[in-house]
Amino acid sequence: MRQIPEACTRIEGRFTGQADAPYDMQLVRTDARCQPRAALLDFAQVQPGKDGWRLNDRIRIPAAACPGLQAVVEVWRRPVEQPLTRDGQG
Repeated sequence: MRQIPEACTRIEGRFTGQADAPYDMQLVRTDARCQPRAALLDFAQVQPGKDGWRLNDRIRIPAAACPGLQAVVEVWRRPVEQPLTRDGQG
């Protein structure tokens, strides 16, 4: 459903048909050689609107059997200012 190249991860999911957990999501590593530049955190660790956290993307996935049923995924990010180290070319 969504790829996050900075974290070397993609989010995959499917509707389960179960009332208690209608949607199942997994984080899948895109490549074992990929060097992540960002970390994924559980939503419980994020405080939206505080400490610079911003809503980056909201994804709505309608169920094929019932278009009124949607799974919603929110991707939050917190920009971090990091000084760039110069290489041999400046």
